[in-house]
Amino acid sequence: MIILQDEMNLSEEKKAPLRRRSKEYKEKMLLGFTTAVTMPPIGLKKLKDHKMEQPEDYIFDLSAPNPSLDRLTQIIRSLRVALTSNPLTWVHAFGPTGLERILSILDSYNKNLNLFSDTEHNRIQKECLRCLQKFMNNTVGFKQVLNQERALSIIAECLNPAKKGVMLEAVKILAPLCLVPEGHSKVLEAITITAEKSQRQRFLQIVEGISKGYEGSGYGSLTLGCLQLINAIISKAHDLEYRMHLRNEFLRTGLDKMLQAQAMESPVPSPHFINCAYMVSQTQSQLHSANRLENDSTQDLMIQLEYFKSDKDEDYYELVHKFDNVFIDIQELDDCYDIIKNLVKNTPSENHFLSIMQHLMFIRDDVDIRPAYFKLIDGCVSQIVLHKDGVDPDFRQFLVDTDLLLETITGK
Repeated sequence: MIILQDEMNLSEEKKAPLRRRSKEYKEKMLLGFTTAVTMPPIGLKKLKDHKMEQPEDYIFDLSAPNPSLDRLTQIIRSLRVALTSNPLTWVHAFGPTGLERILSILDSYNKNLNLFSDTEHNRIQKECLRCLQKFMNNTVGFKQVLNQERALSIIAECLNPAKKGVMLEAVKILAPLCLVPEGHSKVLEAITITAEKSQRQRFLQIVEGISKGYEGSGYGSLTLGCLQLINAIISKAHDLEYRMHLRNEFLRTGLDKMLQAQAMESPVPSPHFINCAYMVSQTQSQLHSANRLENDSTQDLMIQLEYFKSDKDEDYYELVHKFDNVFIDIQELDDCYDIIKNLVKNTPSENHFLSIMQHLMFIRDDVDIRPAYFKLIDGCVSQIVLHKDGVDPDFRQFLVDTDLLLETITGK
């Protein structure tokens, strides 16, 4: 019976009632389980060429060179059913080899830029992502995807707002991964690598996914999924500085402007305001910035917005406490400068801060070149201040990775 419970992928909470059942009931369950294991999963009869029952059959067919679109779609759909209906031993047997085949197919369709508008190709991408979801629906499969070297990068490449259905399936995978140990950093790394390849802002696709998911008077699943991913990325950063850095990056990428535009479109002011556009602003105009979103009646969406607000508020008051209860708006240049000036005034840091200001004055007075300088400086400061370990680094051994920053700047 213990083996049966493991094969059914039951949590400890669900195992307890089963243990209390009668012996006769357990025998019937074992008989039914044995019968189910020996029968092919539902849906496999749709494959006309030959019947596939074992993991090896699927791996063989997925490895076939140049299958037709219809054939490949059938195989992947059938695989999704098999991963859902078969016991864990079947899923484990499919294992790393099968996972590699799914990822290879998904990767090939991600790279085929000429077929982005093809519905059939989009369908294959969606089915591959759904297979990955089913494969991950157990501890072993989850860890294999998390530890697979290129899995998350391939999934992150599916964050394309132009293909809403594909992007939604990718978001469903990435958001939960942010909530587990090591998952947060690996998801961020995958999103970063993908954005750098395309030379775009790191979170641009996610922010655009919110507006692309908008459907008439309500918000679609993609909008909700992107908000869940944003909350997962921000909230699972352990220290205040890193959370603020990530949240500000989302806002700079366009989240604040998008929410303000939607607020202006709203015909009726809401009695409750959720300030998603600015993290620390306390002004009335900023409180209206997310009004359009809050008017939506979808409960799940409201939960995500409330979570965003409460997380933002907690960080804001922690920041206020850090600066001796001085209320500031860190989105305002003057406020930030005044805070730093007051922090370093009459301290050993004052001369260094003055030196930094003086050097910034020497940046070339060229409207086209100046942003590149500040972008490089911003990247260097981020690496120094937002250290991975959350502790002060040993500056004698501290290396700033400027190669990628320079490549991004020169590329533009």
